[in-house]
Amino acid sequence: MIMVFMAAIALFYQKKFGKRTFFYFYIIPIIVLVIPAMQFFPFFTIQAEFIEFMGSFISFAASFFLFRKMVDVK
Repeated sequence: MIMVFMAAIALFYQKKFGKRTFFYFYIIPIIVLVIPAMQFFPFFTIQAEFIEFMGSFISFAASFFLFRKMVDVK
């Protein structure tokens, strides 16, 4: 849910200030985090934990990228 808002913020920032934020890449962590929630993998297995970790890591990386883009840090 938070990544949906992050994607909306990235889209708004791109439209308002004209800087590319690659807002469409925010769909990737949403999909990755939905996979364990849909119970395609049993809970508390190595595969499910790894997928959750990767989704969390991608979410953090995307949020950090947007933060750096918005405060204009090189």
